[in-house]
Amino acid sequence: MVNWDTGQVNRTIRLDSLPQASALAYQPRLRDLAVRTRDGAVEIWRLGGDPPRRRFQLAGQAPDVAWISLSPDGAMVAVYSPETHGCAFWAVDEGARRFDVANTGGVVAMNSRFIVSVPTWETPRILEARTGRHLVDLVGHKERVSDAVLPDGSSTAVTASWDGTLRFWELPSGRCLAVRRSQRQGIYGLAVSPDQQTLAAVGQDGTTRFWHLPSRRETVRWIERVPLWRAWFAPDGNTLLGSTGQQLILVRAPSLTDGVAF
Repeated sequence: MVNWDTGQVNRTIRLDSLPQASALAYQPRLRDLAVRTRDGAVEIWRLGGDPPRRRFQLAGQAPDVAWISLSPDGAMVAVYSPETHGCAFWAVDEGARRFDVANTGGVVAMNSRFIVSVPTWETPRILEARTGRHLVDLVGHKERVSDAVLPDGSSTAVTASWDGTLRFWELPSGRCLAVRRSQRQGIYGLAVSPDQQTLAAVGQDGTTRFWHLPSRRETVRWIERVPLWRAWFAPDGNTLLGSTGQQLILVRAPSLTDGVAF
């Protein structure tokens, strides 16, 4: 585990069941880490605690798992297989496979009420979280949808696209509430702060832009020399970890009025 402030390794968690984990997902609000192990199981770790608080086998799951995702309330794990191009959704407490969603396009976001999947490049789809039932398609992006977020407890979804725009959607109606141009080029990744108030967008033009979610207003713009592909907020909501694909960059914005790299 790496300290957000110093970049120093604080602690190493050993996964006794195998030498290496094949996929990870982290929920900063809960401090839960979901690990897909190479022996075909999922372990849920509460940071600071030993041993894992939950472990279950992915019975019937395709072995080639590209990534996993953990819902904000920690109740559901999504497991994506590039072989099937779909996601299996598992209930954490029961360790049971609830339903499968085909052709997710590798983009999935979820909260306690809704799931966003992308069966076609430009058109995200909203599903009911409890059942996987199709509710509505989100039509409007002109190029590939690269990421999506569903703030916990919110009835709004945000999608990002290679067309450089963010779209804010009302759920479950699917009505587009606003379109914001975030980057001059494509947007690669989105992250939501733990208090669900701030959205970070990173993309091809090397800028990181912070948005106030309730007002959909841009608050901060920070410029990096290389594009960031993905980003994650620290639990305090004041630090952003970005990945270039080759290195990790920490961005601190203490009051979200400026961006300072360190």
